Amino acid sequence: MIHQVMLQGHIHSSVSPIISRDDIQRIFTHVEEKEFTGLTIYVDGSFLTLYEGDKASIEHSRAIYANTARYSNILTLFSNPIEKRDFADFRIGLGRNDCDQNVMDLPNCFCLGHQSLNSVFPASFPNEFQILIRTFARVNNLMAV
Repeated sequence: MIHQVMLQGHIHSSVSPIISRDDIQRIFTHVEEKEFTGLTIYVDGSFLTLYEGDKASIEHSRAIYANTARYSNILTLFSNPIEKRDFADFRIGLGRNDCDQNVMDLPNCFCLGHQSLNSVFPASFPNEFQILIRTFARVNNLMAV
């Protein structure tokens, strides 16, 4: 069964919060191997991710990331079974100052803002996830909603 799982976490304070092209490519390789779809938004060392996929694979990935020197405080916010995926692929939204210059040239990466964030929500996207993502965006001064 497919699940939607929302995770929240931070880049460890001893690690640079700037996301590189290699970081993004490593993430895309991982989600492709695990057959995850969904969305990550990242700003100032904090991230909010919605994975769609096998629940055990998502939890295994969370545990692996939580046990690295790069990430800290990864929490599961929601986990819901779904009949069908809402996302066709996996996208990453980043704040303007959170990545190397050439990251935004990568497919499925976008600069966070009010319009760009609203454009990635599928029509069937559950309201509770929209509220959490919009709250994350508001707290991080990404949009005025």
